[in-house]
Amino acid sequence: YCAFTGFKEEPKEEPKQSSGKLNESPKWVAKATTGCNVRVYAGTEYPNIKSYPQLAKGNLVDVCDSVKAKNGVIWYYVRIKANDKYVHGFVSSKCLARV
Repeated sequence: YCAFTGFKEEPKEEPKQSSGKLNESPKWVAKATTGCNVRVYAGTEYPNIKSYPQLAKGNLVDVCDSVKAKNGVIWYYVRIKANDKYVHGFVSSKCLARV
């Protein structure tokens, strides 16, 4: 059980939230399989982040953590390098593939 989201822990191969705080350290690399939105939190009801609102197909991101949205879809908390700095946001697992 995750105190931060209120959901059960994710499968072992997925990054985990251990203390209610999102992990910001990269665990693995993923590639966008399609264009997708980068959101402020897990779920389509949340707005896109302003600093990097969308990924293009083929963009690489660092996956740091995962959260299950209200509808049961897993969203990855990702780190994106943009203009010599890193930004964090949420991308649906449906849009990313592990590389």
